[in-house]
Formats: sequence, C-alpha cells, structure tokens
Amino acid sequence: MKIANVQFEITGDIDTNFRRMARWIARAAGRGAELVHFPETALTGYYRAHVKDLQRIDRDLLARRNSELRALASEFGLWLAYGSTFFAEGKLKPFNSLHLVNPDGEEVCRYDKIFLTDTDAYAYTPGNRLVTVRIKEFKIGLTICFDMRFPELFRRYMKENVNLLLISSCQAGGLRARHMRVVAPSTLITRAAENGIYLSASNTSEAPSWHEAMIIRFNGQIMAKARRHQPSMALATLDSRDFEQFTDLIRVTARESIRGIHPLLDTPLADQLEEIF
Repeated sequence: MKIANVQFEITGDIDTNFRRMARWIARAAGRGAELVHFPETALTGYYRAHVKDLQRIDRDLLARRNSELRALASEFGLWLAYGSTFFAEGKLKPFNSLHLVNPDGEEVCRYDKIFLTDTDAYAYTPGNRLVTVRIKEFKIGLTICFDMRFPELFRRYMKENVNLLLISSCQAGGLRARHMRVVAPSTLITRAAENGIYLSASNTSEAPSWHEAMIIRFNGQIMAKARRHQPSMALATLDSRDFEQFTDLIRVTARESIRGIHPLLDTPLADQLEEIF
C-alpha cells in the first residue's frame, strides 16, 4: 500500500486549510497514493496555536468542507486520514479527532485524542476508545500527537494485531522546541521498533517543527521524510509480507509480556519490588 504523508502550514481558517489539503490530495493521487495522511487539526487549526476560541468555529462551514473532503476521496479513489475539531452533541467541549474516509467517500471511523496535554484539556473533551480499520492487508490503528508518549496505548493496539499506526500531530514551536526536536522523532521511532509496527507520523510544516512528516518501518528504519519546514510529503510503499526475523522475535516477546509472562522462561514476570535502601 502506498502512503502519502503530507505536511503543510496549518492556519485557523477552514477555507485556507481545505484548499491546501485539496491540492495535496490531487498531487498525492497523481503519485499513486492509496492513502493520504494529514496532520492533527489539519482542517480547523489547533487550539491556541491557530484558533483562540473553538466555540467560534463556523460549524456549517466545517460540515460543508468535511463533505467536500469525502467527495475528493471518492473522486480520486483513495483513503483519506485527516485531523479536525469535532463537535459532538451533548458535549460542552469538542473532540480533537482523526477522521478516516474510504474511497467511496464514506467516513468509516473517527478517533478522538485520548491523552490530552494540560493546554488541550481547557478546550477538548478526551476520547475513551481505540479505533482500528482494515485497509487491504493492513490492520490500522489511529492515534494523535501526545498519545505517542504513552507506550501502553501502542501495546493495546499491538494486542489487536495492528500492523500500521497513523499518528497525526501538530508539534511545533514553544519553549520545548529545542529538546523536542530530539524527543519527538526518537519516541516515534521507538514506538514503531518496540512493537514491530509500521508507523506514519504526520506533522505541520510550521517552524520550528519538532519533526518532519515521516513513514517508519517496523524495525525503526525511516523509509521516507518530508522536507523540514516546507509544505511537502513523504511517500512510501508498505508491504505487509515484509519480514525480519529479529523484529518477529520482538513481536512475540512483546505480546507475551503484555500478559505478564516472560516468554523465554515461561514464568511470571517479577511482581515484587525489593527495596535495597
């Protein structure tokens, strides 16, 4: 399956973001992409960075642009994953969501960001469910940004035999930029390698971004990168039959360890802590 992982400069204007996304969808389709992956809140912009008050988002305009994105997925015959703000009935605060649309132009699922930063929590409602979907030979799990800091979530997906993870992020700017330019990409590589799972990690092109949009092989090898701080895309073809013996050992060991068993000793892992001091 060929993935186009797109990064562009996100704004707080839905129409501007939509036009940029539409152009990238056409370009990705022209390069043979079967799945186009966009960043966190690509359509609406992200709270505080682009939108100061999410409640002022034009919901009618948002609905129209969502519909037009579905139409583009159908027109080009591809899968489309993109971040947006989602207003659910009965919720005071919206979700920070990742939408997945199929080549028929139907939204097949929506993932709501589970792990919220302290800033996120002022504006968004946390999600409480994992989402998987099958595309060709891949079972795909969806995540968003800060989720990457919590390996337990990725182990849960691995337990469900997910072999490709999409993580949409908007990681740029702020006082943490210097150290996050090391932490963010290394964490993403680790999540792929420690679970033996392909990972497509999107991001904005705004400067300073903490990492480029990238596609990572299940052993931690970076297969493709976008160009840092430039609207661009990473393209890679994933093969579900691709095999590496050592990675397979890691998968087997990890699945057993989820159950609290050390697979080589066939005994429970230590559940007591010996205090030396």
